[in-house]
Amino acid sequence: MTDPAQVDTQVGVALRTARLSRGLRQDDLAEQLGVDRSTIARYERGTRSMSVGTLIQVAQLLSRPATIFLPGIYANEGLHTALQVLERRPDLLPRVIELLRVSLQDEADDDDDAMRYERPQLPHQPTGERSTP
Repeated sequence: MTDPAQVDTQVGVALRTARLSRGLRQDDLAEQLGVDRSTIARYERGTRSMSVGTLIQVAQLLSRPATIFLPGIYANEGLHTALQVLERRPDLLPRVIELLRVSLQDEADDDDDAMRYERPQLPHQPTGERSTP
């Protein structure tokens, strides 16, 4: 059986990765969840467990499937099910590949948007004009 503290740590790492991929600070996510920033920090360090309800809420806020936060076999369960279906119905493979492409492109576009809005704007500093002798 998996150690609960280890599970909390793995969930915390997944939470941090998902939060950062959306360009959010701990403060931002905390405000959206209605908790203190320190609670988010404890979730991410694995020193505090997240309830299932909170995990689902976090997944929705970060536009991620809840399964990405689940370690080990739980995270791969959906892939295993998809593989079983494709083994029985190989005719579905082209459609599944297209859906994966669209999903990955949407995620890449979201990440690009997040990066575009997170870039700090440097103040414009006029350069001194040089006079020629």
